[in-house]
Amino acid sequence: MAQVIMSALDRWFANLQPALTPRLPTGPDEPNQHLHKLINDAFVHQNNIGWGHFLRGRVSLHWKLCIAEYYKIRQPGDTYNPTLWMTKTVDAIWDYFLAIWTERNGELHGRNYEEQRAIALETTRDEVTKIYEASKRYVNDAESAILHTRPLEQILTWTKAHLDAYLATAEVILEQNVDPG
Repeated sequence: MAQVIMSALDRWFANLQPALTPRLPTGPDEPNQHLHKLINDAFVHQNNIGWGHFLRGRVSLHWKLCIAEYYKIRQPGDTYNPTLWMTKTVDAIWDYFLAIWTERNGELHGRNYEEQRAIALETTRDEVTKIYEASKRYVNDAESAILHTRPLEQILTWTKAHLDAYLATAEVILEQNVDPG
């Protein structure tokens, strides 16, 4: 069951569609046919809910039926029950999902104030570069004197506040140069 779930999550993380069913053997000769059928059913139900939702703790209750059958076969003891398994599984999934979310946000926005400022400055520089190059085609000489008074390399050395002011000015100038309609 864990392999089936992890395989689906691996495919989800790779932006691939999980299989429609895990295709576990359910033939009459299979000793675990009932368990395999339950896992196949749970997989299909989770596909309908979505594996992204699985990572947010929206786990199909069909998995609870699978674990109940597994405990019936294995008989691990009274302390093992499907409700406890569901609770611990959802808690572990939330911990895992929050770790992924925190790491992703750290990569995108920085892990501390200095990284956040550096990322914001780099993003603003990229936008200034794009606007600087694109605006050359759309503005007249008077407007170009405002936007292109200095070489781009020099403008990119400005502070974030100055770059933001440059972008605000460029936005006003470019809006005036757009044909209505």
